[in-house]
Amino acid sequence: MTKINYNNINFIILVKKLAVFDLDETLVHCKKTDLKNAEVHLEVKLENGKLIKIGINIRPFIFEALKKIQEYKYDIVIYTASQSNYADVVLDYIDSNKDLFSLRLYRQNCIKTLVSDEFIYIKDLRVFHLIDLCDIIIIDNSALSFALHLDNGIPILPFYDNKNDNELMILANYLKELSNSEDISVSNRKFMKYYHETSSEDDQGENSKKSDISLNQTNNAKNKSSNQVTDDSYITENDLEFSVALDNNNDNCESEKSDTDQSRKLTIRKSYDEFIKTFR
Repeated sequence: MTKINYNNINFIILVKKLAVFDLDETLVHCKKTDLKNAEVHLEVKLENGKLIKIGINIRPFIFEALKKIQEYKYDIVIYTASQSNYADVVLDYIDSNKDLFSLRLYRQNCIKTLVSDEFIYIKDLRVFHLIDLCDIIIIDNSALSFALHLDNGIPILPFYDNKNDNELMILANYLKELSNSEDISVSNRKFMKYYHETSSEDDQGENSKKSDISLNQTNNAKNKSSNQVTDDSYITENDLEFSVALDNNNDNCESEKSDTDQSRKLTIRKSYDEFIKTFR
């Protein structure tokens, strides 16, 4: 397990709350092949100095949603498990005026840990050591990413190439509701638990079926083309690791295999389904 020097993250917020965003499959989707179908084409410099081309699809309404979130008195931070040489190229394109993201954190700021014989990267919100957790919310397509702070997490649906996607605007509406909370984690937990605990058994069964369908559709979308980057994919050159995938988290709850994890996965899925209905 990696250790983080929290004192290296010097970031001060005086009156605002903090919205922490994942990058890949939350705000953008990266493609390493079939670049002609990508929305944006960029060049990334590897550690050996070689330039490679990548394709990026940008989630619809990203600029409108982020501006609204800023209006709701949030500072916005990027916290990605990707390497900085890739992430900075993408973020420099998205935030060319440097007015969207107050801070960028990368793989070296994550906790690397071994789960089921595979390494995953956990995002520890305690890196913001000058900010109370009650003022922090993290948005990530992988629930594993915020496993240490489930009450602070919003499991947004993954994005690949859907031009009709409006998840970020739904999210902005929800963050507006949270902006007046004295403790974001408490309000977020209450909302997510509400739908799970008050649903009747019939509703739960129906929602579970819908959740299974939704998860299957997500898995199918992820695997529909070998040209798309998946959570096990890397751009490599002379054995240099360079991740442009789902933050190398083996994605969300889809990769969890035990019955307990499956149940937890459906709970998160059901809560998010209701979240979408409420704030759409």
